Amino acid sequence: MFVQPSLKVLVAAGESDNAAPLLAYLNGLPQVRVTVLPQVPQAIEKTDVVVTVGDVLPPDPPGGLKDFVAAGGGWLLFNPPDGKLCAELLGVKWGPSGPAAELRVLFTDPRHRLAARLPDAIYLKGVHRPVDGVAADTEVILYADWHYRHIPVLVRRRSGRGHVAATTLEDYGHPVLQQILYRLMRRLAGQAEPERPIGVGILGYAPSVGQFHGLGVRHTSGLALRAVCDLSPVRIEQAQQDFPGLKTGKSADELAADPDVDLVIVATAPNTHAVLSLQMLGAGKHVVCEKPLALSRSETQAMLRVAEDGGRHLSC
Repeated sequence: MFVQPSLKVLVAAGESDNAAPLLAYLNGLPQVRVTVLPQVPQAIEKTDVVVTVGDVLPPDPPGGLKDFVAAGGGWLLFNPPDGKLCAELLGVKWGPSGPAAELRVLFTDPRHRLAARLPDAIYLKGVHRPVDGVAADTEVILYADWHYRHIPVLVRRRSGRGHVAATTLEDYGHPVLQQILYRLMRRLAGQAEPERPIGVGILGYAPSVGQFHGLGVRHTSGLALRAVCDLSPVRIEQAQQDFPGLKTGKSADELAADPDVDLVIVATAPNTHAVLSLQMLGAGKHVVCEKPLALSRSETQAMLRVAEDGGRHLSC
């Protein structure tokens, strides 16, 4: 079963509130715990990733932060200062901020794991910061087009057993950048993306939506269609025609017990949504339910309670 591991993030922001939109996004993720401090403490404990914002650091970072990274921790710098620190840590020497602009930002490698299911390019409000060389062992994750040049705007480099990353992007309210930075934090914490795709089962193969759900799963990176269940032999036959070789069944119990299914799309009659969603959540599955989610507030509250208690995703 696919469950996001917990992520503990320590943010040292000084007096800056530039990253507030991103922190709000992170605080909205149940698996993330964010602690905000004015400065980086001398000793860093019970933290997966440290984020420093702007010039909150002295020219020589605290020894505890260096030891944390050397031991396998992750450090992410937002809008890092010019000069020696970035050159030594990241192999990149950024210059001072230039004019405000709309930046066209792209992945250096469009197949990068951080790029899954994201647009090819995003447009962000920001400033141009020139770069004077990039070390051979520095990974340039994102670049911005600037006067026919590719300017690094998000980089990562190994340091001891850990990694250090930095970005000059500041449009922290942009939803795609938020996803990229969250995924990067997970990688800095050593939380690699799952090797296998998320297995999806469809419960209720209605003529109006069954095939559309299946095609959507098939064409979404990171998802795999594993099974379809329906009480109707006619609908099961249609599913087998639409997706030859797909596992099919007649009972919700079969889907609930299938170890290859991580997430269930509930597409049955509305008066069954609550009971079937509760059954799937109780079996440890994530649930995406067709609308309406339920027929009463009490049903909805029961579904939310079971999903939260089990750490499972529930959406409509």
